[in-house]
Amino acid sequence: MTKKSKVVRVAGNGTWEGKYGLMYKFEVEMENGDIGEYSSKSKDQNKFVEGQETEYEFLDGQFPKIKPINNFQPRANYSSAGSDVQDNIRFAQGLNIANLQYCHGLITEDKIDDKAMEMYEKLKKGPQVSLPFSN
Repeated sequence: MTKKSKVVRVAGNGTWEGKYGLMYKFEVEMENGDIGEYSSKSKDQNKFVEGQETEYEFLDGQFPKIKPINNFQPRANYSSAGSDVQDNIRFAQGLNIANLQYCHGLITEDKIDDKAMEMYEKLKKGPQVSLPFSN
């Protein structure tokens, strides 16, 4: 069951060997009265911080468990064709292509900028454009 409450107490409660290596056990007490065990790969866990309100999953039973809820939200839509991020990626790819062509002796140093811009423009047109590695 998903809940939200303030963390009142976090106390180390030993270690155990799991399939991912050494795990650290913590007893976590919430303001709403829930008390459960949380296991972490790190002895310096930061999922439950005393005084902070957090969302968590509470699994009641003989040995209650508390697990953090991951509320990660990506900051940008990286698949958006018009985004600044995609534009920067295309520019970097164009520059990489030009540098590789220079390293392989396919273009001269003075042509790197021109080739980078040419590749950038081709990448902006989309995947239907062929990007040969040669001149």
